[in-house]
Parts: sequence; structure tokens; C-alpha cells
Amino acid sequence: MSLHVRASCIAVLILELLTVLPLLAQATSKANDEADQLAVAAVLVRDGNYARAETVLQGIDPLAKGTDQVRYRTLKGLVNLRSAKYAEAESEFRLAKSLGQKDATLDAYLAQTLFSQQKYAETRELLNKFARLSAFPDLMGMKCQAEWLLGEKSEAMITLERALKTFPKQLAFLQTKISFLLELNLTQEAADQARAYLDRAGGQSSAWLTVGESFRRARQPAQAVKVLETARLAFPDQLKIQLSLAQAYLDQGMVRTAAGLLERAGASDPQYTAQAADLFKKAKDFNHALYLNGLLTDVTTKTRQRFSILLDAGRFEEALALVPRLDQMGLLEEGRLRYAAAYTSYRGQKYDQSTRLLSSLTDPQWYAASVQLRKAIEAAKNETNQYF
Repeated sequence: MSLHVRASCIAVLILELLTVLPLLAQATSKANDEADQLAVAAVLVRDGNYARAETVLQGIDPLAKGTDQVRYRTLKGLVNLRSAKYAEAESEFRLAKSLGQKDATLDAYLAQTLFSQQKYAETRELLNKFARLSAFPDLMGMKCQAEWLLGEKSEAMITLERALKTFPKQLAFLQTKISFLLELNLTQEAADQARAYLDRAGGQSSAWLTVGESFRRARQPAQAVKVLETARLAFPDQLKIQLSLAQAYLDQGMVRTAAGLLERAGASDPQYTAQAADLFKKAKDFNHALYLNGLLTDVTTKTRQRFSILLDAGRFEEALALVPRLDQMGLLEEGRLRYAAAYTSYRGQKYDQSTRLLSSLTDPQWYAASVQLRKAIEAAKNETNQYF
């Protein structure tokens, strides 16, 4: 699992891990009392009804006499946190602490807001002081990644090894270790850890995909192919594995092999048929590219791609026959296609048509190319006039 994917998981998991927060528990006995809106909001937060909790809190004046500001600010922070309003949540939590919130668990929530804002130094500092760190795997993972992202690689590895010993059943930490080792270019060590990880989680297709993607993102496509090919044999119906394997082959420049995998994937999801056709075109297997193009049902995609294949194949007369259809479909409004149509017309000796297409080409990206094509058209016309 990558650092960024791991970080996004933290935001989802940590509230569930800390639903026993004592500051919410005190509200339960008062939840049926409609007059106690803070208690109602607390119960709503506890039950995951954050939108309703926010509505209740909006109806409370925090400065009114008798309002428990500590609870109000804490609940407001929790609602903001769950709504991904991290800066606002941080502000509310800090205010709650300044007003006397003593519950140490609040620091766990505050750490999440800091991490989500990429304030890694503050995250690490806060978690270093968090007495219950070893009770929560996701908090240890957060500390580990904050250290790593700060460039404190040794400290991050120490924290990670501690997490692995404290939570031996948490496979996510093994995934993180594989990612770390790959970033350090310790490929063999990463491969050893991958084998250990797959020995424990190999019955899950997602485990193989995770390892394969880790190697692929670390620019180790050969290792990725080795893992993903094994996974494809074990899980032949897993589309994500086929797609990841196709990308790994593509990373090695094995375009035709990747195209074949995408063609098979197209049997499960037709969107991949068009991608397979593009790759066969790139591999210069134009006949097979045209065959796959013929299977497409979306007329716009099919026409655009067929024109591109015929152009790359040098079959200019056939490509030229598609130009009126491209125009009817409004596709020649795109600068790239208009220039391609003009070039096709030039190669088909339709010089006046090519000139007309160029005269309407306003995309500055194609200005230099259109100037060169105009010169080529004039040269071709002059050469023709010499003989006729």
C-alpha cells in the first residue's frame, strides 16, 4: 500500500477506532432530553449522523449562559473532521483544549487533522506525547508515515518495527514495510518481505495486487510481472489483476503483450476494447486494431479511433473517406483532428480541401505545423502544374 493510500485510510478508520471516547459517553443518559441539544448532538456524532449533528450544533449559541463550551467545541471539531474540514476541525480542537478539555484522546483527533493538512512535524510531536499510542495501530501508522514524509527514515523504520511487534496480525504494516524498502531501493529485501506477506495473505487476490502494484510503482516492472503473472494464474477472473499486469508489461515496453491482456479484459468490460485497439495500433498491428475497433458500439469513439488507425497505417484514401463523417459529428472542431484531416487531404491530393480545413484551424498549438503543411501544399501544387 502506498503512503498516500495509507494516509487516506487513516481518515476513514480512526473515528471508528475511537468511538468509545469518554467525552461522548457522558451524553448518553441525557439524549432523550430535547432541551439538552449538546447531548443530542453528541449522540448523533456517536451514531455517525454527522450532517444532523451539524444542524443541531448550528442551533446552539456557544456563548450563551449555561452552554458547555468544551463539549460544544469538541463536538464541532468532530463534525468538521468527519466532513474533511481539517483546518476548521483543528481550530475547534485547539480551542476545546484551551478551554479545559482534559481528555487525552482528543489529541488523537487533533493529530489526524494535522496529518491531513500535511503538518507532519506537528503530527509527530503530538503523537510522541500520546500515552496510548500503542493501543491504536492506525495512530502508530500515522506516526510512522509522518516521520517518513519528514525524511526521518531511520525513525520511521523503528516505529514501523515497533508496530509490527505490537500488532503482528496487522498486515497493513507489512505492506508499508514493502513500500519503504522499495523507496530505499532495497529490492531484494522488499521481495523477501513480499513473500512473507503473501505467505500470510496469499489467499486474497487483493494481497497479490497490492504487492504487484508496489513493485510497479517503484519502477520494478519485472518483479511486478512475476508477482502478477502468478496472481493471474491463481485468480483468472480478477479484472484488476489483468489490468495491473497489462500496465506492468507496458512499463517494460511490451506493448503487444499489454494489448492482448486488455483485449481479454474487454470481454468483461467493453471500455478496455478501445484501449486494446489503441495499443495494437501503437504496436503497428493495424489489422487487429481495426478488428477491435469494429467491435466498439460508441459511434463517436469508433469513428475517431478508426480514422486515427487508418492514418497511422498510411491508408490515406480510407482515412480521407471518413473526413466528411468527422465533420458531421463535429469532431473537426478539435485542433488535433482538424489538422489530421487536413494532412490526410493533402496526402490524398485534395489540396483545396486541405487548405480549407487549415483556414479554419485556430488552435495555436497547431500553428507551426499548419504553416509547414501550407508550404507542402503549395509545393505539391507547383509540381503538379509543371506537368499539366
